[in-house]
Amino acid sequence: MLSMFLLGWRPVRVPIGCAAPFLELCRRAGCPYTHFTCTDEYLSVQMTCAAARRCEAACARACVPAEFGAVRGLPDLGRRMLQRPGVPVGILLGIVLLWLSGRYVWDIRISGVETLSRREVLDTLASCGFSVGTPLRGFAADRLENRVLLEDRRIAWISVNRRGTVAYVQVREAVYPPAPTEPAPANIVASRPGVIERVELTRGNILVAAGQTVDAGQLLVSGLYDSQTVGVRAVCAEAHIYARTTRREVVEIPLRAQARSPSGVAGSDTPAGTEKYLIFFGKSIKFSKRTGNQDVVCDTIEQRLDLTLVPGIGFPVAVRTVWYVPAAQPAGYTRTPAEAEALAYLELSRRIAAIPGGAELLSKTVCPILTEDAFILDVTLTCVEDIALSVPIRVDG
Repeated sequence: MLSMFLLGWRPVRVPIGCAAPFLELCRRAGCPYTHFTCTDEYLSVQMTCAAARRCEAACARACVPAEFGAVRGLPDLGRRMLQRPGVPVGILLGIVLLWLSGRYVWDIRISGVETLSRREVLDTLASCGFSVGTPLRGFAADRLENRVLLEDRRIAWISVNRRGTVAYVQVREAVYPPAPTEPAPANIVASRPGVIERVELTRGNILVAAGQTVDAGQLLVSGLYDSQTVGVRAVCAEAHIYARTTRREVVEIPLRAQARSPSGVAGSDTPAGTEKYLIFFGKSIKFSKRTGNQDVVCDTIEQRLDLTLVPGIGFPVAVRTVWYVPAAQPAGYTRTPAEAEALAYLELSRRIAAIPGGAELLSKTVCPILTEDAFILDVTLTCVEDIALSVPIRVDG
């Protein structure tokens, strides 16, 4: 049966009245047959292609009415496959893939990560020469583990175990000791000039009092203690020094502004170009490219799609798509004085809210100025704010 499939066979059918002459003809011509079946109308057998050729010639000479069917078996299957080139190409690719399956890394599975992401660990392994598509020949887990520990200080321990074509990576992240709780010795100086309103001392030697005028950088609280028993001791001075200060803010809003729109055309988000790559066993193959206007400055957006046959099981094939989107280009427009004034007061409110130390605004003097190019607010602020600034103490020797 297997030999008939490999060599090819043909069905033969003769009328039941010619069965005896046909069988005698097969005996004389040496044409073996199988699958002998007989009905009320026909006698049917199967012969190899070589036997069918001899039998067909003998039947023609003896005028026996025999019907020989088309060739079947492996020759017929090969002929039909040649008519569909995708089938042999797919079989060839399957054979190549089967040959590659035991020689390269198909998947990397990572466990034990907490703060690190899986992609960060994969990038570290790739920088050490190990990724999907890496040949397994010459693979040494101990050398790879040592290189990873030297490459990424965030990893304290790593184990790489290979089972077939899958690499199982176990990671333990480095745990750093907590920062010291004892603050370094420091003094407190004035961050800006003003008149002291009140003092809230936590630690240190206070050197100023309420009502005193101080300059920027003046020492307010000392972190040094002088004792006859232990000598000079340095601590971190802590205090809130509230003073009445005067600030001058100049807010300038240009009347000629610039807005940004993609390639100078508002609302244009059509990519100027697209490239697609097939990543097969770590090798990148470009199979699609569409270019647009080459003179446009573009931003690059990348996306990687990992293909899988079974969910949760890695497959060494991925598709990477790169879009080139036109970058935003400046486009000018003119503000009205009313718009510029509204923006100026909005910026002034933001600056007042950003004053450190929980400032309390006492008074505000605003001088608006409109020029040909800008709207300007010249503002003088009087407020009470915390002017304490911690400065580390330098210890020589």
